[in-house]
Amino acid sequence: MPPTPIASAIMSGSGARPPSLHTGNRPMLDKKLLDLLVCPVSRGPLVYDQASNELRCLASGLAYPVRDGLAVMLEDQARPLSPAELDALRQR
Repeated sequence: MPPTPIASAIMSGSGARPPSLHTGNRPMLDKKLLDLLVCPVSRGPLVYDQASNELRCLASGLAYPVRDGLAVMLEDQARPLSPAELDALRQR
């Protein structure tokens, strides 16, 4: 399998950066990476919540923090979503 464009840019040292999402001065996750990530608990899809800078999973009811543009995909670092947050996620 050939390396992904992200891996190719890193390996070549070209300095090319993958397209990223940004909010103000806060770095966010790479869009391509976001499309590949799943919840480590449920293996369900994740939705990025820009306001809280978290990845949220409806299936597990957990929110994973994004710190310095990196998703912290550890169950012990996730927080449970409130009933209102779960309802909002269902409506997306």
